[in-house]
Amino acid sequence: MDNWPDIPLPTTCPSGIRDPLLEDEFQSGDDAARPQFAAPRCMPVTLSWNWLHKDHLATLRAFQKAHRASLFLWTYPFTGEQWEARFSGEEPVKWSPLAKLPAYAQVTATIKPVNEVK
Repeated sequence: MDNWPDIPLPTTCPSGIRDPLLEDEFQSGDDAARPQFAAPRCMPVTLSWNWLHKDHLATLRAFQKAHRASLFLWTYPFTGEQWEARFSGEEPVKWSPLAKLPAYAQVTATIKPVNEVK
C-alpha cells in the first residue's frame, strides 16, 4: 500500500466522527437513543492549502490519478494517527491559481479515512 505523497502539510484539516444514533421521543416526553452502527464511521476530511507550489500540486494530482479507487496510508498531521484512506467525492482534488503568486495555487483535497492502522 502506498503512502500519502511527500508534500507540505495542509493549512487546515478539519475532521470528525459520525456517530449516528437511532433516536425516538415518546408521548410521555421521555426519549431514547442507541447506536446505529457497531463502530462509528469517520467523516470525509478536507485538506486545504492556502498556497501550494505547482510542483507539489502536480505530485498530488498524479497521486490522486494513480489512487482514485484504491486505499493508501495517510497520517493525520495533527495527531500522528495513521489511517488507510481513499479519495472521496466527485472532485477529490480542486485548485485555483493565485494571481499574485503565479507558481502557487489554493488547493483542497477530500479523503475518507477508512481503517485506523494500529
